[in-house]
Amino acid sequence: MAGRTTVCGRGAHVPPEPDLAPSEIIARAEAIAATLVERQAETEKRTYCAPDTHEAMVNAGLYRILVPRRYGGYGFGIETFLRVSMALARGCPSTGWMYSLGAAHALNVASLFGEEAQEELFGTGDFICPAVAAPGGKAEQGPDGRWLISGTWRYCSGAPYATHFLGHTLVSPGAGSLRNRWRSSCREGTGGSPRTGETTSGSGEAGRTAS
Repeated sequence: MAGRTTVCGRGAHVPPEPDLAPSEIIARAEAIAATLVERQAETEKRTYCAPDTHEAMVNAGLYRILVPRRYGGYGFGIETFLRVSMALARGCPSTGWMYSLGAAHALNVASLFGEEAQEELFGTGDFICPAVAAPGGKAEQGPDGRWLISGTWRYCSGAPYATHFLGHTLVSPGAGSLRNRWRSSCREGTGGSPRTGETTSGSGEAGRTAS
């Protein structure tokens, strides 16, 4: 299952399992889901899914489903993605929610961002990018022309294991720490902590979260 993206020059990446079929990745999600039922209370207490669950999803290739193949993803499309999300949610609704809202925004990046930004953002193949639609924070332009972005973006489901963050302000928001203020029935374990941070961005398009 697990493996690294093979890079074959700019814009040409090979996913870890080039011949992987949608049916196999759905089966992997169902196998992971079977381990989640008895861990629902644990997940809610932690407020996000366990590190070993996250690692299992990485190894299964679940975060590559919507990433274009040219960047090391599988490009399986929305039907496969939704079947995987539903499978996980049957095992643990919180984990299914957290997964889907962390992985779904590969569609936004692939649809709205330029090639240079996609090359950077999808560079590792595994793309976990929670998003907040409501504008938050502030952006201030420094004397060198670069933007300083700071603030809090609330209800950021999927944040604990994020590789990136997509938010709305005058320019792209960036990295941050987590403060758990997410209390909602049936969604305690969705990893919806606010995203708080400060970063400097020059392009106004691509920004990273802190690891």
